[in-house]
Amino acid sequence: LDGKRSALLSISCSTAPPLLHCLHSCAMMVQPHSLCLCALLAGIISCLVLSCVAPVVGSVTAHPAAVNSTLLGCRSSSVQALPFCNTSLPLSTRVSDLVARLSLSEVVQQLVNEAPAVSSLDLPAYNYWSEGLHGVLADGATSFPQVIGLGASFNESLYLAIGIAISTEGRAFYQTGTGNVGGLNFFAPNINIFRDPRWGRGQETPGEDPFLSSSYVRQYASGMQGSPKDPLFDSKYLKVSATCKHYDAYDLENWGGVDRHHFDALVEDFDFQFTYLPVFRACAQEAKVRSVMCSYNAVNGIPSCAHGLLQNQVMRGEWGWDGFIVSDCGAINDIQYAHNYTQNVWDTCQVAIEGGCDLNCGSYYTQCEQAVEHRTLKGDQLRTALKRVLSPRFELGLFDPPAASSYEGIGGSSIATPQHTQLALEAARQSMTLLWNVDEALPLAASPALSLALIGPSANATTTLLGNYYGMPSAIVSPLQGIQAKGVQVTYVEGCDVACNSSAGFAAAAAAAAAADVTVLVMGLDQGQESEGLDRTSLALPGLQRQLVREVAQAAASPPVVVLVNGGPLDVSSLLPLTSAVLEAFYPGERGGTAIADVLFGDYNPGGKLPYTIYPEAYVNKVSMFTMRMRSNDTYPGRSYKYYDGASVFPFGYGLSYTTWEFTNYLVEYATSGDIVFRVLVKNTGNVLGNNVIMGFYEPPENPNGLRSQLFAFQRISLAPGASQLVTLFMGAGQLQHIHAEAAIPPSSPACGRGLVRIGHWTHQLSAAC
Repeated sequence: LDGKRSALLSISCSTAPPLLHCLHSCAMMVQPHSLCLCALLAGIISCLVLSCVAPVVGSVTAHPAAVNSTLLGCRSSSVQALPFCNTSLPLSTRVSDLVARLSLSEVVQQLVNEAPAVSSLDLPAYNYWSEGLHGVLADGATSFPQVIGLGASFNESLYLAIGIAISTEGRAFYQTGTGNVGGLNFFAPNINIFRDPRWGRGQETPGEDPFLSSSYVRQYASGMQGSPKDPLFDSKYLKVSATCKHYDAYDLENWGGVDRHHFDALVEDFDFQFTYLPVFRACAQEAKVRSVMCSYNAVNGIPSCAHGLLQNQVMRGEWGWDGFIVSDCGAINDIQYAHNYTQNVWDTCQVAIEGGCDLNCGSYYTQCEQAVEHRTLKGDQLRTALKRVLSPRFELGLFDPPAASSYEGIGGSSIATPQHTQLALEAARQSMTLLWNVDEALPLAASPALSLALIGPSANATTTLLGNYYGMPSAIVSPLQGIQAKGVQVTYVEGCDVACNSSAGFAAAAAAAAAADVTVLVMGLDQGQESEGLDRTSLALPGLQRQLVREVAQAAASPPVVVLVNGGPLDVSSLLPLTSAVLEAFYPGERGGTAIADVLFGDYNPGGKLPYTIYPEAYVNKVSMFTMRMRSNDTYPGRSYKYYDGASVFPFGYGLSYTTWEFTNYLVEYATSGDIVFRVLVKNTGNVLGNNVIMGFYEPPENPNGLRSQLFAFQRISLAPGASQLVTLFMGAGQLQHIHAEAAIPPSSPACGRGLVRIGHWTHQLSAAC
């Protein structure tokens, strides 16, 4: 289904919008029960409106660099004198005036993602659902690496740059009316913690660590909504509106006979405080996103979208956030029909609206007049929700005169620019993580005389490299194409597909390896193994892939190099003795093949670090996906590098380089405010340019709460051979207090803290300075 999505979404016939919405929902797997219907509708459309199908590749054309005025409100002279069109008034006054002019029936119709026009007030129709996870979900958009790979880069400036690029293309698609995007509200980023390695959507997140994920959302959301570092920055307006999802404790698709629509996540207060809430707090207080999406699952017995404690008391009360909350698509229906939390429309509307969910992605809220009629809700409660929902549209400039915002000059020429293509390549390079390199087997030496056998299910992959939630880019570079561009002799044999249920192609693969100087295997996963709606049951390579590696390794002249294309972690420990090197490429995006080849042949020195723990395959036999607990106990090994008490195949933060590094001249500075600054001189002592991520970890003196380690700072650097750089890592007083609380260190501890700080091979006892 995922591979067909772009073709389905390229249909742009204006006579079939309801059918297209169904197809979009189908492609996103929001309505799995509708797959058969959607497939039927796809067939009908292809027969009846074939002339309306736009080509998948090269479908974006340049348009005048000005927003279509029909997308803006306040165009008609009949409303321009009304307060909501008066740009000199405060935004809240304008929003309140518009909402007050709507009837109750009109109000509830505006509380769904496909809000209809209100012609009497010159209020345009608007769709709040657009996607921009790692690129705009529109054909022709730039497709950056999947987010788990971006997490591996540990580069905040990269996160920001990608957010800026996606928002520029999002504006361009919207304002030129191309790509079938919705409005300027993007349902991204996904910042749920990658709690369990089997989770099918872990690929969409930055990883397992709340600190890393918080760093990601601060930068990405800033780039999306408007950053002073954006050349197009307009301080008066939002560029686009970002949505942090999925609030909260959402990290299960379908496992053990329970799907995400029925799952009740039972979360302890400790895990809320130190794992599940911190990244959403960063989203609300630091990134200041304009919307948050509540999830399908229930949390401690209450459906997320009706969870007043999380949405009102915590998000709006404790954190002071003033945006709107949108349901995941169909999640309001789940309150009644999946969780059986309510039995009728009026009670469902009541618990959802009073619980803090303002906008329904779906159509359920159009029935909410019944709640007023049955006196479970007041009309003013619905109007309050709509004020929150409409406010970002005013902040986006959609009710101001044309050309009031500099963002309105963004046109089709801003889509898939050479700069964005280069950024996609650079992001893919930075995500590459070298896990194994015996006797410096990598990098390879490119030569016209070198014969290379390229084998494996993803060796010539294209769309697989994009992960999920992608628009079809104008070009995708496969690993085969990337390696061929290096000028070596390549023999390509697939061996098997990703599922690898047959060994019929193994003999040809072994023969190719036997005849080659070097063998590279490109193995891993695809969306048939891990995706929205689909969790894995194993951490092993699928099907007979391991057997393919063994047979090729046995036949090859020298141990093969293995490249992994995947989202979730794979245990390849049994294959390490057979291989010379293992490169983790994740889902590297449209230029992934070039980035893989650049690393294999030494044109780029890998500097990525694992954003998650790679557990042994047996781990999944010890841990239920239903268990939300992070800390270990006598019968449970715990989750993530912070709490896991077992041996890992490769740990969080791990990654090799082609060069060597030296850390010297450590300096610690304690401020009276309680802040601590760590400085270290880092030198590239090898003979090639190198990339590295300098990380600071805190380790408590004891761990009564089970905390083993906590990342508190990181910085990515690039140094020429022999060059040095003074790296500064910062631990704020509030950050230290938070870590102390997690480690159960009492507030009476010395002001400079207790515990061990580790940076590279250097350690420092905090209490020693007191």
